[in-house]
Amino acid sequence: MGISLLTDQMLELGFFSGRKQDIIDGLLYKKYYPHGIGHWLGMDVHDCGLYFKNGQARPIEENMCFTVEPGLYIPADDEGAPAKYRGIGIPYRG
Repeated sequence: MGISLLTDQMLELGFFSGRKQDIIDGLLYKKYYPHGIGHWLGMDVHDCGLYFKNGQARPIEENMCFTVEPGLYIPADDEGAPAKYRGIGIPYRG
């Protein structure tokens, strides 16, 4: 699951029109998918600690917890989005 599939869904739902690859290459999907696939969890939802240590990506270690939650988030005031989706998040349920 990735940007390609989410872009397919955004095209199908009417968020974009045109060529899928142009949407991906132009990073247009970031309007509704501005983040990555998920994030680490800590004592609070986004209390994840550092992603990098000494300039190196932090490795996943035993007992770490993270979420995988790809989804689309549509601003309530986005007149370019289909009206029925404005102001909501749509989680991917592949």
